[in-house]
Amino acid sequence: MPSASAAGAGSIIRQFSTSSSGAIPSVGIDSLGIYKWVTVHVTSAPASARLDFVTANIDSNYATVQLFRARGGGTGSDAFGGAIETSAISTGLWHGPLPGRYFRLGYNTSVGTVTGTIMLSQAGAVPPFGSGTGGTGKLTASTSNQVLSNSGCRSITLKAGRNNTGALYIALNATATATTSIELYAGETISMDIGNLALVNVLGTNATDYLTYMWIG
Repeated sequence: MPSASAAGAGSIIRQFSTSSSGAIPSVGIDSLGIYKWVTVHVTSAPASARLDFVTANIDSNYATVQLFRARGGGTGSDAFGGAIETSAISTGLWHGPLPGRYFRLGYNTSVGTVTGTIMLSQAGAVPPFGSGTGGTGKLTASTSNQVLSNSGCRSITLKAGRNNTGALYIALNATATATTSIELYAGETISMDIGNLALVNVLGTNATDYLTYMWIG
């Protein structure tokens, strides 16, 4: 069972240690509509353990929520480095915005004791934690929706090729369409603060058009 909540300046922290499958905590942590950011730190977990991130507006009917894996947050599959994930399968640290009022971890299959902390805070870091890295890329347009590579970042600038003859349609975390997405024409740019390149969806109208981008990690 989780320990009693520890209140800090602008945050709620709940420790947990359990070997029983089910919800962690057994009663969802209530954000009170004040705390908008959740951080999960799994400090000990046996092989094959899996903790699902779930949230809800009332303390029932929980739905999956995506969190960013912090760079250097633990061991095991930490090579993801800022990837968007819906569960913890090893030790590490995950964080992100909390869309619902309540938050839980779902321990689906008990394979031993898992320990760690859950923190709700009023403000969060820009996901994922800055690494001082960055890069550039180029995407050839397609008439089918495309997603940029799964890589953590802090911000990105997109630019439509200067010789493009058609529009590029850009959407975030959703399929890009000609009716609901932002249009970029030849030479136009757009910049945004996001946590992963894979949030960017691109739809083209001509296969000879292209998109270039520059990101900061």
